[in-house]
Amino acid sequence: MPQYPSLRRQRLATVLLLVTLVFAQGLMPGGCMQRLGMVSWAQTSLTFVPSSEVLGIGEELLVTIQVNNVADLYGADLRIAFNPAVIQVIEYSPGVAFQPGAMPKPEFVLKNEMNNGSGLAQYIVTQLSTAPQTGSGTVARPRVVGVGTGNTTLQFVNHQLANAEGVAIPNTAGTAFLQVGDAALTDTPIPTQTDAPPATATATATATETAMPSATPSLTATATHTATPGPSPTASITPTATETPTPSLTPTPSNTPTATATPSITPTPALRIFQGHVYQGGIGDTSKPLAEVTVQLYGSFTVGHPGIFLLQTVTNANGFFQVSYTGSYAHY
Repeated sequence: MPQYPSLRRQRLATVLLLVTLVFAQGLMPGGCMQRLGMVSWAQTSLTFVPSSEVLGIGEELLVTIQVNNVADLYGADLRIAFNPAVIQVIEYSPGVAFQPGAMPKPEFVLKNEMNNGSGLAQYIVTQLSTAPQTGSGTVARPRVVGVGTGNTTLQFVNHQLANAEGVAIPNTAGTAFLQVGDAALTDTPIPTQTDAPPATATATATATETAMPSATPSLTATATHTATPGPSPTASITPTATETPTPSLTPTPSNTPTATATPSITPTPALRIFQGHVYQGGIGDTSKPLAEVTVQLYGSFTVGHPGIFLLQTVTNANGFFQVSYTGSYAHY
C-alpha cells in the first residue's frame, strides 16, 4: 500500500528544516555565512513601490514589497521599521499586517504581524510543495495610514531570502520615504542597503543631526557627532558650555558648568533626523566602512540615562545610516 503517512512526515521534516535554516541564517553573521559557503553575491533586490509619497493625515497608502531578479526563491523573512508617530500599519484582519503576494507563495505563514507601538512589522513565509520562484514579483503588501505631521522611512531591518534547501539568497534592500501632512522638513532616503558581511573590528561612526542642534544620538560605536548649525565636537570627549550663572546654579559668577547639566525639556514634539557613517578603525579613518551595523535610537529626559528605545536601522554597504523621529525628548 502507498506510504502516505511516511511522505507527510518527510515533507513536514523538510519544512521544519527550511524554517530552522532561515532563522539560523538571520542570527549568523554574514562573514560566518560566507565562510560556510552559504552565501554567494547576486543582483537580487527588494524594493518598495512607491519609493516616495506624500500623504495627508488619515490618508491610506498601499505599499508593495517587490523582489527583483531572484532565482529559486522558496522562503522569506522580512522585518520593516517605521516611525509610529508619523505612520502606522493598518490590519487586514486582527493581527495581520501584510497582504501576501506570490513570491514566495504563502503556503505556510509563520509570522504576519506588526507593532504600531514600536514601529516594527514582520512577515515570514515559505512554500511547501510549489516549485521555487524565479524572476520578479510581489512578496507582500502592507497598508499604512498617516497619523502625524512629519517624515519617515519604511526600511528593512532584516531581509532574508532562502531557496528550497534553506540556503540564503543574497540581496540588497531599498527604502521608501513618506511625508505626512504639510511637513516642511525634507529627508534624504537611505541609500540601498547591501546584505554584506560585517567586519569584526572596533568601529567608529560619524553622525549628523539636523533640525535640533542640541540632540545627541546614542551609538554603540565610538562616534563623532556633528550638530547643525555649529562645529563638529567629538562624542568621546565631554563638551563644555558656558552659561550665564544664576544663584541657583553656582555660588560665583566665574563658574562654567559642564554641558551635563539638565537642559530644558522641549515642550512640543519636533522632527529630528540623525544620519552618518560607521567605519572600522580610529576616529577620522574613513577608509573601511562597515555594513549591517545596527544603529539604535533612544530618547530620554534625564542626563546620563539612556531612556527608552525608539527605533533602529542598519548601515548599508557604504556604512551609511539615517533615522528620523518626531518627539519632545531632551536627549537622544
